[in-house]
Amino acid sequence: MRSYSFFVLLIVIASGCSRDTTRPSQRSEESAGAAEEPATRDVGAASAPETSKPWNADLGTASIVGVVRFVGSVNPPGPLDTSSTPQCVRINKGPILDESLIVGPQGGLKNVVVWIRKGLEMWEFPPPAEPAIIDQKGCKFEPHVLCLRVGQELRIRNSDPLIHNVHALPKRNTSFNFTQAQQGMESVRTFERPEAMIPIRCDIHPWMACYVTAVPHPFFAVTSEDGWFELSGLPPGEYIVEAIHERLGRQRHTVSVADGQRLQLSFVFHNNSGAKKQE
Repeated sequence: MRSYSFFVLLIVIASGCSRDTTRPSQRSEESAGAAEEPATRDVGAASAPETSKPWNADLGTASIVGVVRFVGSVNPPGPLDTSSTPQCVRINKGPILDESLIVGPQGGLKNVVVWIRKGLEMWEFPPPAEPAIIDQKGCKFEPHVLCLRVGQELRIRNSDPLIHNVHALPKRNTSFNFTQAQQGMESVRTFERPEAMIPIRCDIHPWMACYVTAVPHPFFAVTSEDGWFELSGLPPGEYIVEAIHERLGRQRHTVSVADGQRLQLSFVFHNNSGAKKQE
């Protein structure tokens, strides 16, 4: 009787174990991952098709050029509150100015990322060997807006004689958060997926912020105060061109360029313009 009971118990245990071999923590991680990226989230370009092929630079005879402008009243960049760290004021010999909305004398809008959002999926573009660089200098990130390639090395350096913290908050890529305690320290990270305007902040100095956009190809620009951009070396075709600003959102144009054509394109931003806001 004991042998028979023991045999039945073994059958019950075996059948129970065969129902689900996934660890509870693994199931919860998989569920969370699915919830974090809904289909409507708008943070990057479409994935490259399986039939993509290496880029042939000989086909790049077209270009898209233009200006991004701001229309409306805007105050000159004001000083940021750095009173919590007087050493930062001494390093700069004056105030640190807000860079979130800078308009040039002719209405050009600075720090706008302009890139080809869609139309290059058939090509593969290997990342460049040289790194992109963000420096912490004068208690601010330089540059304020950076565009780099997916998979490209991002070298983050501390040029200040005081401690800084680097905290990236992407939606599609892996976040990172580290401290650089000494002047001259460098750290290297990469972003493996396309994503627009990834915020990077310093948790020690709350006014310090910059934005990084990771692009899967070399056709992008970041505007200076004149608002000018140029996307050269494009193959002929139809493209969605997107302009993104950290405060004013994003705008898109669908255009077609022919072989050897130099297409003029413009973007106009203003407050409450109805541009698509950052998500």
